[in-house]
Amino acid sequence: MKRLTLTLFAVLACAATWAQEIPAYYFENGYLEGKIEKIKKNIESTQEGVTFPYLTDGHWRDNGKQSFPLIKHIGEQVNLPFTVYGGDNIFAFGTKESAMEEAEYYLKAMRDYGKVFGVKGNHDITIRNGWHDEGGYTATQKEIYDYTTSPIANLVKGVEGECYYYWDDKKQGVRYIVLDLFENINTSISWGVNYGFSQKQADWLVNKALKCKGKTIVVFTHAPIDPKMGGVKEMNFLHELLIAMQNGEKFSHNEGLKIEADFTKCNNTVACIVSGHAHRDESHFERGVLSIGTICDAWYNDDPKFKHLPRQRGTTNEQAFDIMTINTATKRIHAVRIGQGKDREWSYSEEFGGEILEQSAASFQGGDLTSFSYWVMKNITYPQKAIKKNIQGRVVLSFVVDKDGTLPTKDIKVLKTPHPMLSNEVKRVIYSSPEWTPGTINEHPVRIKYTLPIMFKFQ
Repeated sequence: MKRLTLTLFAVLACAATWAQEIPAYYFENGYLEGKIEKIKKNIESTQEGVTFPYLTDGHWRDNGKQSFPLIKHIGEQVNLPFTVYGGDNIFAFGTKESAMEEAEYYLKAMRDYGKVFGVKGNHDITIRNGWHDEGGYTATQKEIYDYTTSPIANLVKGVEGECYYYWDDKKQGVRYIVLDLFENINTSISWGVNYGFSQKQADWLVNKALKCKGKTIVVFTHAPIDPKMGGVKEMNFLHELLIAMQNGEKFSHNEGLKIEADFTKCNNTVACIVSGHAHRDESHFERGVLSIGTICDAWYNDDPKFKHLPRQRGTTNEQAFDIMTINTATKRIHAVRIGQGKDREWSYSEEFGGEILEQSAASFQGGDLTSFSYWVMKNITYPQKAIKKNIQGRVVLSFVVDKDGTLPTKDIKVLKTPHPMLSNEVKRVIYSSPEWTPGTINEHPVRIKYTLPIMFKFQ
């Protein structure tokens, strides 16, 4: 009788419609407005890059169902061209009917909230009757494809009937790749969607998805593939494959699957591998490749970092999703968290890779770039030939403060100048600059690039 009550509750919970109006508590004390301002700031500071929402592990029976309406609201104020959903629509226990109700929720979200690119999870679509009742339901691959991938098939490049694909942002030079780590499907049992990666998918990944030039690569998997983040052994080869590409190496794998890849002439950059499944906020940087894990959007309290602040319905921490901005010029990733958790930032640069917990800018004689600008202008001599020829205007240069505080001459670049005479004078002064105090990330010295405008104008 208790099990029947729970089942009826699950069905009734899933019978509700998507929340259309955002509850007032998201606007209290300027919460949502403050988050949107942070997102705008990230976008404004990103000349080259992309911004999109990412949420995962909805398990819609146990979900406040405010995330997609919130994303829609935010998207009315900033440009969010698409959303990525990391998989797992279905609650672990229930009936076939309750599982399909949850699957329908996701379909409705894809219809009502713009472009939603989904990743197949290990609960999509499979359910068990209960802890002590192993009966249940597992959908066929065709049904899973119809509910997770088919609705966006015309927007991506993949394989008909399969849940892996990619799409490109040609303007920003970014390729997004979605992988299916759960191709082992057994419809005769409950919880029958299990780890599996076919030779067919491996060939597609190497020969098509990764066969590009000069792209920034963003990879989405439901479960992590980095072993330091709980990636299972049989999927670790994918992590090693991406590390090989990042470092321009050859790759060979012959355990179960046969994969040969030569990345020695590759000029792609792996920005990150994004996953859910573990229901934890975590990250790891390994040999040039950044892996990011994200807490579940369902209201579970599975991340030990947040045990002091349990998820509660009717509060802003009932949901948990990120608005991610990938700055491909600086190789920085910013994630503004809506709901449970905190904002996060990472770097995937060669100088420093991983989560940025604290950082400081380089300083010049106790000041900042403004202080250096004053010093440069004080030491500039307006070229007499330029005065005679009435040459004036703005010179813009970029330079790098190295880890030891020096300004390497090879990194001083002229971006804009009315005449070489003026830019050469600015370069002369910068060459003579005293050493700076280097910038740091997590207390480690790093190279930092700056842009310096100098105005030449007759008085």
